[in-house]
Amino acid sequence: MVAGNDTGVKWDHPALKSHYRGWNGHTVNHDYNWHDATSDHSPVPIDPNAHGTFTASEMVGDDGMGNQVGVAPGAQWIACRNMDRHGTGSPAQYIECFEFLIAPYPFGHPEEANPALAPDSINNSWACPASEGCSIGTLLQVVEAVRAAGIFPAMATGNSGPNCSTVSDPPEFYASSVSVGATDAYNQIALFSSRGPVMIDGSHRTKPDLSAPGVNIRGAIPYNNMYQGYWSGTSMAAPHLAGGVALLWQAKPELIGNVDTTEAVFTQSAHHLTPLHNCGVGLLPNNVYGWGLLDLLNAVQSR
Repeated sequence: MVAGNDTGVKWDHPALKSHYRGWNGHTVNHDYNWHDATSDHSPVPIDPNAHGTFTASEMVGDDGMGNQVGVAPGAQWIACRNMDRHGTGSPAQYIECFEFLIAPYPFGHPEEANPALAPDSINNSWACPASEGCSIGTLLQVVEAVRAAGIFPAMATGNSGPNCSTVSDPPEFYASSVSVGATDAYNQIALFSSRGPVMIDGSHRTKPDLSAPGVNIRGAIPYNNMYQGYWSGTSMAAPHLAGGVALLWQAKPELIGNVDTTEAVFTQSAHHLTPLHNCGVGLLPNNVYGWGLLDLLNAVQSR
């Protein structure tokens, strides 16, 4: 099961409804399956922005009528809304959503939190810049808690390329985050995809960790239950990894909850790519593609 941590979700979009954990085919129950950390505090899933619906559909979307836009259409999803209709969040909202996803609870009753209902992975196609109130370490503890809980933290690397050392906002640059850059149809890094090394915290850490398709991607949007193509960004790349976790853990249940080993499987099975200009490190991993292009089939088939 996967989770969207984003601007919300239109839960009853045809690409998403049958995959929502709160829908049993007859009735819907949003308790433990949805939380709104914004000032709206909506008890039912909403997405006034469309970004969250799109990224959720990239993980699991399939309406059974030829619109399979998700990498793991057999998986279920839950979600937390951490940004408002303008795509803006705050440290408190980001932390609240992470805490909900680590241990989901019914609407208005956090005291009934149940970590057994947590997802396998969380997609995070967002960042918290200083303009939203985040400093370097603001989200570090909660991201480390996600990982310690056995939940895979997939993060968009950011869209500040092509210069080096443009991976600069939390939580994308943390060692505990598995950050994803964006490639195009030719397996070339997207011009906008942020590059390492991470300088903002003085670590010189290599980022991204992996890359995935993020240029001209098709997905679901909430307006009239439509689909739209040509969305680009590392926001579109990260869901490939978050959904890929569901596929890998289904195929290799011995990996469930083992984030470190799962990350190693993905990095070692990736289609290794090296750039002409590597932003200061060797061939692999590098500060442009990380370990290379995510290869889910190779990951599943690896020993």
